[in-house]
Amino acid sequence: KDFSISETEPHDLDESHLEPQKNVHWLTCTINTLDNVRNIKEHIGSINHNWSNKMVKKARHPFAEGAQRISYHGMRMNYAEGEEDEKIVLKEFKHTGSGRDRRSDYVEIMETQCVAAFMASEFNKVAPPGSKRITFLHVSITAISVFNILIGCL
Repeated sequence: KDFSISETEPHDLDESHLEPQKNVHWLTCTINTLDNVRNIKEHIGSINHNWSNKMVKKARHPFAEGAQRISYHGMRMNYAEGEEDEKIVLKEFKHTGSGRDRRSDYVEIMETQCVAAFMASEFNKVAPPGSKRITFLHVSITAISVFNILIGCL
């Protein structure tokens, strides 16, 4: 993909730096409460996937890159009364082509994060007092169009 890294700081972002995206579908996943965490392997195949429509704005240019993905500042708009818009980070693979940048790759990353967040939460419930808490980001998939799928980190 052709891109250039933006030097704009997150606190400098305003409406002029973010573009509304059309036809946005938001995918989240959850793991139901388990009686016994040892059974998680049996439940991984039944992770709940929930699609919803959202309004998302995305920066024109990424602010960072890693070995595999580029990261954009974004905003998830919440129109429910009393709800605040949420700043988010949107990531997409920076390489395209055969066998790359597939929807299944994004779903796999989301599910891995979902399991890691669930396991961290379960660990924190039984960790001795004074132990450091473990946290993992909850991620979602944002399908902006058929050809543009992003991972959204809240």
